Amino acid sequence: MFKRPVDSELYRNHYVHPDSVKVELQSDSPKNLIVIFLESMATNYAQYTPEIVELEKTSGNFAAGGLDVAGTSWTIAGITGKLCGIPLNMPMGINEYHGKLPTYLPHAKCLMNVLADRGYNQVYMQGSSGDFTQKRTFWTVHGNVAVHDIEYYKSVGKVPDDYYVFWGFEDRKLYGFAKEELDSLAGLGKPFALYMLTVDTHQPEGYLDERCAAEFSADEKPFLRALRCASRQLGEFLAWAKDQSWYGNTVISVMGDHTMEMLSDKANVPLTDTLRWVNFILNSSIDQPVSGRQYSSLDVFPTLLEAMGFRWEGRSMGLGKSLYSGDSTVLELYGQKALDSLLRERSHQYDYFLRGE
Repeated sequence: MFKRPVDSELYRNHYVHPDSVKVELQSDSPKNLIVIFLESMATNYAQYTPEIVELEKTSGNFAAGGLDVAGTSWTIAGITGKLCGIPLNMPMGINEYHGKLPTYLPHAKCLMNVLADRGYNQVYMQGSSGDFTQKRTFWTVHGNVAVHDIEYYKSVGKVPDDYYVFWGFEDRKLYGFAKEELDSLAGLGKPFALYMLTVDTHQPEGYLDERCAAEFSADEKPFLRALRCASRQLGEFLAWAKDQSWYGNTVISVMGDHTMEMLSDKANVPLTDTLRWVNFILNSSIDQPVSGRQYSSLDVFPTLLEAMGFRWEGRSMGLGKSLYSGDSTVLELYGQKALDSLLRERSHQYDYFLRGE
């Protein structure tokens, strides 16, 4: 990051700016979008997440899950990679990480920008503070997405001023507020996108909702009980969604934000096993993804656009390739080690995302 920038082979050969292609909708009725980022949720935890396993069976399931590559392996980096098609490589120390950068990749164009240009109402929800790792700035800069975090819900009287558990408020409240947000968005008569981030499965041990605590043996590892509860809550939320009038015209994407190796032992996963984040889509405009792919967060951006019914030449966006296509992803082309090296290097192209230069 401190070297002189180079003309990146990776960006020169594979990056597609959304403004450089003609993105067209294949239907007269634009689909809504719900994206649920499940904190640290991996396919490796399947024996503890039966509801997720059942949902994967009845959906467009991108087996066996996505891999973390350089610049995508923590929450805001994973979200950036998935929605913008580029890694998070910011020259920053701990002070900047906590919210003191003057900008947040303002010249990168992301999924939210594409949808904003098409008149979508967009809301991002989380139970913690949007100021941590500058999530509030990220969402505001890219598509002017409304950020509804713990401060917001306190300001509107949904959460008591002195309330605070784990990282803010628990996922049960998040899902409850999401139902209200969706009722509101659906009533506005415009296409919408709702993004939400869970937190109950965050390291080091997760958070066990009090309503789940009595249902699972206290002898189980705390993280296993958190996984079981998270899977059940997701299943209940999606069962509710299926009964709503907007469901048939709404793409629902569920994915882990990243994986976390320190959780392997706590989930009884051998440390030698490669963790892959959960990834499936309900109500896609394309029936099934191409199976057997090696892919990363970078490929989510174009995949979501195609799931919503958008089409464009090349089927690439950012550094990603739609997983509905048969074309190779950059992970397949380069392999993990070489791709990580290319993603980490400082380049003229990435400096543009940061500063417009």
